[in-house]
Amino acid sequence: MNHRRDFIKFPLAAAALTLGAASAWAQGVTLLNVSYDPTRELYVEFNQAFARHWKAQTGQDVSIKQSHGGSGKQARSIIDGLEADVATLALAGDTDALHAHGGWIAKDWQKRLPHNSAPYTSTIVFVVRQGNPKGIKDWGDLAKPGIRGIRLYGNVPVPDTGARGSTITSAQPNRGDVLTAWENEAYLLDKEFGARFDVIAPSISILAEPAVAVVDRNVDKKGTRAVAEAYLQYLYSEEGQDIAGKHFYRPAVSAKAQAKYAKQFPKLNLFTIDEAFGGWTRAAKEHFADGAAFDQIYAKK
Repeated sequence: MNHRRDFIKFPLAAAALTLGAASAWAQGVTLLNVSYDPTRELYVEFNQAFARHWKAQTGQDVSIKQSHGGSGKQARSIIDGLEADVATLALAGDTDALHAHGGWIAKDWQKRLPHNSAPYTSTIVFVVRQGNPKGIKDWGDLAKPGIRGIRLYGNVPVPDTGARGSTITSAQPNRGDVLTAWENEAYLLDKEFGARFDVIAPSISILAEPAVAVVDRNVDKKGTRAVAEAYLQYLYSEEGQDIAGKHFYRPAVSAKAQAKYAKQFPKLNLFTIDEAFGGWTRAAKEHFADGAAFDQIYAKK
């Protein structure tokens, strides 16, 4: 009798586990993407596209929640316990901090996805008042007397804490002559208030490579690794790359998307952090550590 009961019990237990797993799958899954300020519009559209893709591929519903703010602040929030499944931050240095402070991601995170885990790139340009009344053309012009900038600390009347805050400030009447902005923020501002602003491309600028990473400790705890990895991989798909270009990010890997959006991006002489500053570790130490260059400039305000 005992053997008979076991014979019946094990299949029933297996069936219950299968039904439980199927039920959990049917209930869907939620991801949290912790990102930086200017990606709001990009991820509204991308999240909808990925949800359709995931549903078609797996039959499972996925919803993606967003958190936005200054990139360094967002990294700090993850380190302090915000349960991000993925981090899509502005700077590789901020993403590196997730490994350095708590091992939230693997040391080799940048090798997990193409193009150093940067599915799109950007740069810094200037936004000036219509007609460029102050004749601002290049970086040297920003330090001239009488030029009021936003986010350039020597001549800044309003030092905002994030890119989106700076964009909003620059849209207000009489609040600065020039905004140094992420390229996508500049063109969004031009699209919204085109009659009031011009976008100026300097002769040289930085190649910004916003990085993306799965937050290993969180996805393994929550059981969301598969969908989180697929989410970031989809940024490299043709649809993902097209959405990036549509929102004024430079597609990193799709020749089709690069050709489609080429006319909206000025050709610039771009340099990388590695080329100009020896990498993020050295740049952070020399410019952003306590008492370094940034603190010295800010202290003069």
